[in-house]
Amino acid sequence: MPNPYKIILAEDDRPLAELFGLKLEKEGFSVIYAENGEEVLSKARETKPDLILLDVMMPKKDGIETIIELKDDAALQKIPVVFLTNIGNKIEDRKAAQELGAVDLILKSVATPQDVIVKVNEILSAKTTTSTPLPKSKSGQGIIELLIALAIITLGIGFAIILVFGGQKIVVDRDNSAQARAWATEGLEGAVVAVKNNWNGIADGTYGVTFSSGTWQLTGSEDVTSVFTRQVTVSTTVSNQREIKSTVTWLTDPSRPEQVQFVTLVTNFDITIETGGDTGGGGISGDWLNPRTLGTVDLGPGNQATDLDVKSRIVYMSASAASAAKPDFFVIDAANGESPSIISSVDTGPSLNGVDVANTYAYVANDLNTAQLQVIDVSNLATPLVKVSFRLTGVSGVGAVGKSIFYLSSKVYIGTKTATGPEFHVVDVSNPLSPTELGSFEIGADVNDIYVVGTTVYLATSNNSKELVILNVANPASIAEIGSFDASGNDDGKSVFMVSPKLYLGTEALYVLDVSNPAAIQNLGSKDIDASINDSYVKDYLAFLGTDDSNKEFQVLNITDPANIQAWSSFNFPQVVTGIDYEDNLVYSGVRSNDALRIITSSP
Repeated sequence: MPNPYKIILAEDDRPLAELFGLKLEKEGFSVIYAENGEEVLSKARETKPDLILLDVMMPKKDGIETIIELKDDAALQKIPVVFLTNIGNKIEDRKAAQELGAVDLILKSVATPQDVIVKVNEILSAKTTTSTPLPKSKSGQGIIELLIALAIITLGIGFAIILVFGGQKIVVDRDNSAQARAWATEGLEGAVVAVKNNWNGIADGTYGVTFSSGTWQLTGSEDVTSVFTRQVTVSTTVSNQREIKSTVTWLTDPSRPEQVQFVTLVTNFDITIETGGDTGGGGISGDWLNPRTLGTVDLGPGNQATDLDVKSRIVYMSASAASAAKPDFFVIDAANGESPSIISSVDTGPSLNGVDVANTYAYVANDLNTAQLQVIDVSNLATPLVKVSFRLTGVSGVGAVGKSIFYLSSKVYIGTKTATGPEFHVVDVSNPLSPTELGSFEIGADVNDIYVVGTTVYLATSNNSKELVILNVANPASIAEIGSFDASGNDDGKSVFMVSPKLYLGTEALYVLDVSNPAAIQNLGSKDIDASINDSYVKDYLAFLGTDDSNKEFQVLNITDPANIQAWSSFNFPQVVTGIDYEDNLVYSGVRSNDALRIITSSP
């Protein structure tokens, strides 16, 4: 039965608006979308909604200005407003929001769509449609003017007051505050656009903001106009999320500097979508000089882990089975890291060598030279089903088996061992049940690992003069090699991991390479391990390595200074580590033994 309630969802980030809006619509709500404050006001007057979810940072008219106008309008002031923002979530922030006339504040950087549904239902069921109108002074001014007046009367600080709301510091000065606030808002909006348009190309730092050639750009360290100086600071908080601060400063007199600052969080939703939801979660914490084993899983006799992929505490593990009748694909519930348990398993036929999961499908590379790629439906974790076995074109021989695999943007990139024909292939899986090969490239060596960023592919290979091969796959039908790197000695390239613009290549050493120019790769530093680095994951200042060192199968390196990489800690496992993945300060290791999954974390 349709839900009778109408909700205005004010959010200028389209992917985020769709994320929350689709969930609301699925629950039966009528959703009215708005991208700025002016649209909120016009649509509120037109539709008379039952509730407004209001972003704070929006173009044309921000959330604070919008709610002031809503509460000043007798026809709209009783509509409950919830701030849906990335700014603040402390008690004082909620009090500030309520003083502005909002009934609550939702921190969208951590709230799930279901959290929003729960809050909306709670507010509507409580019938909080009698929100107190915004308090006014005798002259009919809104809360900011009232606060200024109170400050003048009670604090004697001239014509200024600081209103703190969720990390925003709004210094209201009689002559300059409006211009400064507008300039800071413009800086924040421009920086958000610039970062979204060039996520990997903009490093953390402090910039000025300019609008040039029809686009917002971050240049220099500040920009100045009249008496105002503006600086935008970009900093990475967690995986695929960055904090942006826009600060405008000026002097009202030589002894009294003033400041306006806006802060927001930006999420790289494109990457989340492209990787099928694989983001890695939050950053590292605790004492990684003294890691500890949190939990383990035994796959049973004759099953050895070969690779793994983790999403939302569910571990998808590929394995090599001692006999054809044994399962070689496992789904493990690691919600309780101290006691992970196998949910289900399936026998795909051949042994598996690699796995990457996107949305509700697992893509696995296997030991068959007649069907190297398999697609497993994991929409029901209790009953994974092999749906497709797919043969790569133009490749044959005993080496024509699936060795490595990577998913990005509805494509699977798969590598084989040294074979007759091409060892690298691009497969379209926009319809997972009907894969289509788009192109291939001959490497002449084992493709041991793959990492893809946009249309650039990085391969770890067994070629002794090209342990790293870089390909341009913009046109999969005409793949071109655009760079390579020759590591010292004759060790194979075994693993590759990218944190743009740095690439981490594992041989029997860990190399940190600047690959911003693939034709002129710079070696920033390396650390000898004296053992093969079978897999790696880099998070913040640490590199987690899975190796075949008989005493240090799991190793942690501090890579803060690539020219001076430090051994940080290690573990001795029963057997070789074959796969590494990371999520929310937990490292998941696949081990070539029955005790195949080990979950490692820091000491408190």
